[in-house]
Amino acid sequence: MTRSWTLSLLCAALLLSARLHGHHNFADLYLEADTIDIEGEVVEFNYRNPHSWIHIEAQDPFGAQKIYSGEWASVSRLERDGITKDFFKM
Repeated sequence: MTRSWTLSLLCAALLLSARLHGHHNFADLYLEADTIDIEGEVVEFNYRNPHSWIHIEAQDPFGAQKIYSGEWASVSRLERDGITKDFFKM
């Protein structure tokens, strides 16, 4: 009985740890201090969970047109900041 109880606890601990590491840490994946400023036209806005995406067509430093894509916050967080699915007029 003790062995099966210990095995059950071990399995539960493994499942919980997998759930805790399931979502990435922003600071681990992105360099917030390394930013660029771009000015262009929003060509697509994917308003969805777990992360929204914005796609902007702008000139790169060499003058060529390029699509820049940025991962943004969740729908609920964007709504708290006043960004709705119809915020950008495309």
